[in-house]
Amino acid sequence: MPRFFFCLLTAAVLLGVAAPRADAQGPIDYSRGAGTWPNFNIYRAPEVPEADLDDSATIDRLIREGKLYVSLQDLILLALENNLDIEVGRYGRLEADTDLLRARAGAQLSGVQTQISTLSTGQSAQQSGQQVQGQRGQATGITTNASQQATNAAATGNAASFFGTQTTNLDPTFSTTMTFARTSNPQISDFVTGTNTLVQETNSYNLNYSQGFTTGTTLGVGFSTVLSENNNLRSLFNPALGSDMSLTIRQPLLQGFGRAVNNRNIRIAKNNQEVQDLQFELQLISTVTQLQNLYWDLVAFIAEAEGRQADLELSELLVRNTKRQVELGLQPGFEITRVEAETTLYRQQLLDAEDNIRRQENIIKNAISKFGPSSTTLLGIDIVPVDEIEVPENEPVEPLQDLIEQALRSRPGLVSARMNRENSDINLKGIKNAMLPSVDLTAFARNNALAGTINENLTILPGVGEANPFFIGGFGTALGQITRRNFPDYGVFLSLNIPLKNRQAQADMTRELLRRRRTDLQIRQQENNIKLEVTQAVQGLARARESYRIAEQARQLRAAMLEAEKKRFTLGSSSIFQIVQVQRDLANARTGEINAMRSYMAARDELDRATGRVLVRQDISIEAAYQGNLN
Repeated sequence: MPRFFFCLLTAAVLLGVAAPRADAQGPIDYSRGAGTWPNFNIYRAPEVPEADLDDSATIDRLIREGKLYVSLQDLILLALENNLDIEVGRYGRLEADTDLLRARAGAQLSGVQTQISTLSTGQSAQQSGQQVQGQRGQATGITTNASQQATNAAATGNAASFFGTQTTNLDPTFSTTMTFARTSNPQISDFVTGTNTLVQETNSYNLNYSQGFTTGTTLGVGFSTVLSENNNLRSLFNPALGSDMSLTIRQPLLQGFGRAVNNRNIRIAKNNQEVQDLQFELQLISTVTQLQNLYWDLVAFIAEAEGRQADLELSELLVRNTKRQVELGLQPGFEITRVEAETTLYRQQLLDAEDNIRRQENIIKNAISKFGPSSTTLLGIDIVPVDEIEVPENEPVEPLQDLIEQALRSRPGLVSARMNRENSDINLKGIKNAMLPSVDLTAFARNNALAGTINENLTILPGVGEANPFFIGGFGTALGQITRRNFPDYGVFLSLNIPLKNRQAQADMTRELLRRRRTDLQIRQQENNIKLEVTQAVQGLARARESYRIAEQARQLRAAMLEAEKKRFTLGSSSIFQIVQVQRDLANARTGEINAMRSYMAARDELDRATGRVLVRQDISIEAAYQGNLN
């Protein structure tokens, strides 16, 4: 009978405890699986889908006649679908979901990650000639300053959650112990037991259920029963059954009291989900910004190669004309050497420009394919950008103060820093609570029972009465005594623990307050740095646009000078050397114009980055980016 009750109670507890209901909305909960009751999935390893290492079909759709025709939007779409930097960033939110699951169990947080992956989106190939001016940034297109680094470092661990009052274990727990024992004890005298050797067989069963709550309260329910059978001739009952059922409630009154202390990790974990969304937004901004750099650099490299091809054709035409004039005796023979030497220079520059294109294409392929530049789909495929660099006559007028305010609202790094400061304030409540004395109130109630069968070998000593019929019976008799509370125990305990110096709690609290003050300064640093970045970006864009106008005018003037020099040469008032020199000046002016165009695009992209509107400019939503597609 006791064993049957044990199995029944075990099943009842598993039914009530092991199959909690899932939230209607919330993070992915890998702990529950798809089963109902009995929910044995909670004891199995969660199923996490394998990483998707295949490219999307969009690449095939954009390939025509052996070439990949892409606009900037196409390139960004391919990156959202296939870029491994972005794919790595998507796991941050999933990890934050598991941290929330830990917090709901009452465990400490493992923290969020703030690294930006740049392995799949590298820097552009080095341009021949002078480097493009303007903001190029690092590999991600984002310059990380000291205050940002400090803020990111503070967000990685949430170390403060390990200090102060520890949160209550919120996961319900069921435990049971079963004992089957046989003992044989020699007796000095047989007066007590009626035998010189007391042999006893004991079967005991214990069931316990415990639950913690965010108020700090802990609840314990227990049931135990002991069935004992022996050869004691003086025992009224053999076998004898003793049972009890208990309820214990413990409530901290100072240290550990209240929801603000015990659910702080849950609130922080929910904030960290938003922090991970902001971190993913930073990853997107990083990747999209660098993709813009890669795309416009490829456009510039192609324009430079076309310019070098035009320079080479002009130089070869000059070689042919010079040879004819030498044959006619109008020019000395060494002039052929001069113009041919100039031609080899342009030929080498064209080769360098084409090499830059090939290298840039490989970098872009690595950014838009999970197989990298060795992708069988992209192997041997030329990338043809269909967007051109356009410099408008006038920039839209936006007040500087409005741009700064937009940046202070939109920059995800700054928003993340403010949320980390909020997390710090939440943690401070738990650390401050640890400074209080420990006062715990514990109340318990226990119902006892005893039942048994009359000992067939009973030897009653003189003066000892017979067994009370109230106790005669089995498990049902014992259970009836428990439910009727025939033999109750109850009590209340108050425990007080007062530290006489409390130095550790004071040190922890002081340290966190100091960190909090430092965080305020670091956020102000970030705000000032953002203001400076926006101001410089606005000035840089205006300067880049004006520089392009100057470079465009210089190229036009150099082209006119070359035509004029050719006419002078026809009239005999110029020389091959002067033509070569003017032609070289035109080539340099053409390169300067291309660099100025590229600098303008870099300055425009930098203004978008500084004001936090890179994703808005490209019409990218965080939800769509998580799904890996654009409308």
